[in-house]
Amino acid sequence: MAVLDVYRATTFGNHLACSAALAVLDVIEQEALVENAAQVGAYLMEELKKFPQIKEVRGRGLMIGLEFEEPVKELRLRLLKEQHVFTGVSGTKKDTTERRIPSCFGRFFIKIFTFARRQLFK
Repeated sequence: MAVLDVYRATTFGNHLACSAALAVLDVIEQEALVENAAQVGAYLMEELKKFPQIKEVRGRGLMIGLEFEEPVKELRLRLLKEQHVFTGVSGTKKDTTERRIPSCFGRFFIKIFTFARRQLFK
């Protein structure tokens, strides 16, 4: 039973964890991070749709998926080695990359992000 008590004490009603969670929610609200993610995400998706190499852009906010005609293994390796960007992969044909961009990033970051992607596709 001692193990159960320790488990319960560290996950149920831990005052420090609750305080930290409330502080995070305050920052999200004060800095309007949800609204920022929606606006910047819409801008990013429009910019990414301009790339002819990308078959489909989908997502919500700053959680973006990019579908390509072919598997993205080589593209992911280039992103990692040349631009130090880690992306996930999904899709039944392994043809979709996933990117979760921090919600505090703004349009300036998106301009840098899309510029770097243009260099990658040259």
